Amino acid sequence: MEHGSNLGEFTTRDLEDKVCDCDNLSDFQGYILPHLQDERSAWKEKINSIIAENHYTKDSFAKLCEVTRPAVSKWCNGSLPSGREHFIRIGFAAHYNLQEFNFFLQRYGKYPALYPKSLEDSVCIFILNSKTYPHTYQQYTLILGKIESVMKNMQTLSSSPSYDTSTLGKELLKVQSEDELVEFIEQNASSYLQKYEKFYSYVQAFIVANNYDKVSDKQYSIHSLANTQGWTSSMRQCVSAIRQRKWFPLRRKVVALGLHLNMTVEQVNQMLSFAQMETLCAKNPVESAIIYTLNDAELNEQIFCDGGNDLCDLVRETLETLDLAGDDLLLKDLECNP
Repeated sequence: MEHGSNLGEFTTRDLEDKVCDCDNLSDFQGYILPHLQDERSAWKEKINSIIAENHYTKDSFAKLCEVTRPAVSKWCNGSLPSGREHFIRIGFAAHYNLQEFNFFLQRYGKYPALYPKSLEDSVCIFILNSKTYPHTYQQYTLILGKIESVMKNMQTLSSSPSYDTSTLGKELLKVQSEDELVEFIEQNASSYLQKYEKFYSYVQAFIVANNYDKVSDKQYSIHSLANTQGWTSSMRQCVSAIRQRKWFPLRRKVVALGLHLNMTVEQVNQMLSFAQMETLCAKNPVESAIIYTLNDAELNEQIFCDGGNDLCDLVRETLETLDLAGDDLLLKDLECNP
């Protein structure tokens, strides 16, 4: 490929094009990777700045986030929080407004922005938009507990039509009190029950495609696909929850699932979109390497939606060769031990 300007000058889309132009892994490793900031370094800088700017001690910050002090120390040394809930706690402790909160979740957590059709996220949005309630994680959990009790005790669903996500979000911003929030959620219960429906259906379609024997015209069970590929128990649990329409998408798991189901970059990005997440990011070293590997595999006609392990093996080989910081958990999710 032709080498040119500093890659930091490019937009994410331009950078993705540069990644796709790489002729081989050595080209990618020598030209692309040196210009990409390690996500752990970015996180370390961010979390330390949050603590410093708010004049927290590690002890006070740990108390606000309801975690241990050693957990905060690990974050400050570059370890990423283990789940979306931790990023939500940190976002509250950082005193972010709604826009800043969403950017923080997407940029540093690689999670979806707060989603109006999620019951938990609706309460977050309500708190962050409120002019009367304190913008704290503790206030969020207090109101969420009351809302969940209301939902559990509901006998019937409202016959009100379901809003699309954008409209539901706009209506939610008009809610001013806890009583109004309860009424709003009761009236829109059907919308909350339909969250991530497109994501669930999209994954299910690929599970079917990867588990269908054209020769015998037979559809096998998801368990046979998991057993054939040798999925970890963690990945099996994700798919089980997806089939029950109960899984809250986790970015790393969504990407790993796309690779297990033999998706192209375009298809993985479509799935991420349905999960209310940003597409694969070329400025993230690990995701950039995945983009390179999938595009190279597609160009060489190596992607087959047949339930095989080859694509996972290709991505694992690339990531292990590059030895990128932050890919340990993803490599675990990609394990195939048939």
